[in-house]
Amino acid sequence: MKKTIAVLLSMSMVLALAGCKDKEETTKKKKTKKTTEEIEETEDTEEPGETEDSDIEDPTDTTSDPDDTKNTGNSPDDQNDASFTVTHDLDNYDIKLGRVYRCYGAVDETDPAHTVDSAVMEFYLLEPTLAPDKIYKPVQELIRGKYDQTCILFEGDLKTFMEEEKNHEELNSTFIGTNVQSFRGDGKVLSFRINTEHSYSSYDFKSEYFNLDGQTGEVIYFGDVVKDPQLLADYFKRTSHQDAEEVLEEIKAPYPNFGITSNGIVICGHFVPVIGNEGAFNLEYFNATPSYDYCIWGDDFSRVEWDIDDDGRVDKVDFSYIPDLTDGSLESVIVTWNGQEFEFGKSDIATLKDAGFESEETSPSMKLFYTEYGCFLYVDFTNNTQDHVMSFKLSDGKVTFCDSMLVNQVLTDWAGDDLTFGNSIPELGGNMAMQDYLLDQNGRFTKVSENTYCVSGALVTKVDITGQKLNGRGEYTGETTIATGTKVTISGYNAENGLICLMLLNEDGTEGDRVVVEMSTLPDFYDAFTGYALPADEV
Repeated sequence: MKKTIAVLLSMSMVLALAGCKDKEETTKKKKTKKTTEEIEETEDTEEPGETEDSDIEDPTDTTSDPDDTKNTGNSPDDQNDASFTVTHDLDNYDIKLGRVYRCYGAVDETDPAHTVDSAVMEFYLLEPTLAPDKIYKPVQELIRGKYDQTCILFEGDLKTFMEEEKNHEELNSTFIGTNVQSFRGDGKVLSFRINTEHSYSSYDFKSEYFNLDGQTGEVIYFGDVVKDPQLLADYFKRTSHQDAEEVLEEIKAPYPNFGITSNGIVICGHFVPVIGNEGAFNLEYFNATPSYDYCIWGDDFSRVEWDIDDDGRVDKVDFSYIPDLTDGSLESVIVTWNGQEFEFGKSDIATLKDAGFESEETSPSMKLFYTEYGCFLYVDFTNNTQDHVMSFKLSDGKVTFCDSMLVNQVLTDWAGDDLTFGNSIPELGGNMAMQDYLLDQNGRFTKVSENTYCVSGALVTKVDITGQKLNGRGEYTGETTIATGTKVTISGYNAENGLICLMLLNEDGTEGDRVVVEMSTLPDFYDAFTGYALPADEV
């Protein structure tokens, strides 16, 4: 049990790198805002290949001469017979992501329901553990700088929050979150995105992309990767993309905000594959990968094009589905590999009967995960309330279903095959518990540990709670009792062992003592904690 508690503790320690992954890819859910911030900026240096606005035609303009809009690649309906050779000899930098959580809260005395408002800061850290010092050090300096900036904002919000509490005024919850999503981490490219979300009197969201040369640590600019911006703009015209105008404006910006994956770029939250658009890109950035533990992205139309079997020819994998209009579930899903269809129905995938879809225009997200056990197709089929994630093995020209799950949230690292799924836990008042997974040798979603980390905000105890106090090494230091009226947050949960880890809240928002409690010793969640109103069906 001590080992279990130690792992539970480590998940929420400051600067711990326990694999707490980045928040869900925002491609499908929110558009990113532009920024011109780079890791390095010099006053007199222009980006290589910078393009003037007038050099790029509007991709939404359908009046141009057909000769000026040649099909330089494959649209989603074209057959791809192109050759594309990729080696697998790059170093893998084994990116780790960790989490820092700061919180404070109080009962709103002006609210008849006596709910608890919170001031919360959540910060995700990135560490390219196997990168050389010339990569590792500047990345850590950048992340540390972002962390310090986030702390300053949080402490300003916290000060205002505590003044409201002191003056018995209406409390206003505040949240500032900075998360890191890695796109790629190898000997050629280190690419990641930092999203900053700040909600207090208003809501602000900013997304910044950072791209470094995997050997020198120098900034990789848009003009280094995209050699013909017009062809990139044409791609959005050929595909009749709904966000073509937004992408055009980003392409014309002095320093476009973009990320680099192993097989294309991400711009304005949308993925553009290199295959089918070879003329637009400098292929030197896409002709090599590590031997395994990397990710190949699918496009916005549920298609992946890549040399899956290393025969020097491009394979095409599509994903489609047949809805069951009688109950809003899925009748079947179809994976098409080079024209051969593999259909899986409700008898093959049990979760299809419980999986809904938003509309017939819904495009599931697709990735190819290359692990030491082979190539797996990962599909995330999202609706308003849940994510339906599935995995399939691609081998010897055949597609085999491996596993599926219904989850409430996906926070994942797209540089490798690490996944984090979140689920609302009724026993915790509906709070979200995040759990780390890997794909095993059979392509099944396998828990890294039974321990989860939680996001509950502040709670106030209604009863005395007795548990085991932990020190910084995850060791018991003896039994302790949390008094009624103490401000706490849920930092971890282990369903298998029936344990919950509570962290006491300090007034400066820093982490306080941790106490591990057996759930069986607690009354019902709503009888043990103030902070949430009862669900509607229990009122």
